[in-house]
Amino acid sequence: MRVLNRSASAGDDAPESSSSAGDKGKARDPALELERRYAAECERLAFAHVAFPQAADGRYTTFNYAGELRATANATRTPRDRLHLVRELAVTATSLPAGIWVRVDEVRNDAIKIMIAGPEGTPYAGGLFEFDCFVPLEYPHAPPRMHLRTTGGGSVRFNPNLYNCGKVCLSLLGTWPGRPEEQWSAKSTLLQVLVSIQSMILIELPWFNEPGRGKASPTNRASSEYNKQLQAHTLRWAINDWLRDAHRHSLWADVIASHFITREPKIRACIAEWAKDNPSVGSYSAYSLHEVDGWGDDEYDWDSSDDEMGPVRPHTKAANGKGTDLAEEFERGMQRVKAWGL
Repeated sequence: MRVLNRSASAGDDAPESSSSAGDKGKARDPALELERRYAAECERLAFAHVAFPQAADGRYTTFNYAGELRATANATRTPRDRLHLVRELAVTATSLPAGIWVRVDEVRNDAIKIMIAGPEGTPYAGGLFEFDCFVPLEYPHAPPRMHLRTTGGGSVRFNPNLYNCGKVCLSLLGTWPGRPEEQWSAKSTLLQVLVSIQSMILIELPWFNEPGRGKASPTNRASSEYNKQLQAHTLRWAINDWLRDAHRHSLWADVIASHFITREPKIRACIAEWAKDNPSVGSYSAYSLHEVDGWGDDEYDWDSSDDEMGPVRPHTKAANGKGTDLAEEFERGMQRVKAWGL
């Protein structure tokens, strides 16, 4: 794996000099220190060219757009568009904000995997959401294609803009109508798409992303109940699911270990806060968010034949027959990840 280290060095995590006059005698703020360390870790692992998993016949086994890669295997971009993509990826590598990581296949730079961390203060806090991205031959004259992989095996719709089938609704992608200035143009970039997902979709009050629901209000009861469902789903599928040993040798192993070990205190505190008034945290059971909320859409109903994750994985149950205690599962998962030695 070739990781681009933009500015981090071995000295980044070393204690800052205490010799400066302004620092003498002053205790460090643990919260600020954690954020500084996390930002440095994100920068260190932000971008890399890696080998995506492939079957013996060359098929990309964990990439939603494997068919598109096969169909364009012998096609070529215009020299100008090819240079544009190379330059854009170089800029992206040095411009990613904390909480977004990009992995580009070392053979096909039109095959991209993305991980986005849920921002603090949202029902996605602490979670990691994985996306597959395919850059079509028409790029930049046509937008990239994005597919959300973190869906609980096709069982969870995490947002009005994120379907359980993986569809990402965003004006910039051409998958949602919007004002002309919100649509894709040849001057738009992949980085804009990623930042838009992080800042406009993974937000504090996502219930209001559905058109017609009025101005966002933290006191809206439906929104509050929706957030509680998302908190439980985030903990189950965007946090605990990444803490399985199955990911120990995955292309995201370094990001998983860095993210969860560095942010462990904040994530644990967030889980404790959620658990205060959210029974699902202590007793999680299977249910589909889009069905509960009445958002079923035949056009986008999940079909296991279209998702390489396969059929919906069964939700675990506690020994007493009640739902899973997600807080306890998090603690067990953290012990596993720490044992990875990364």
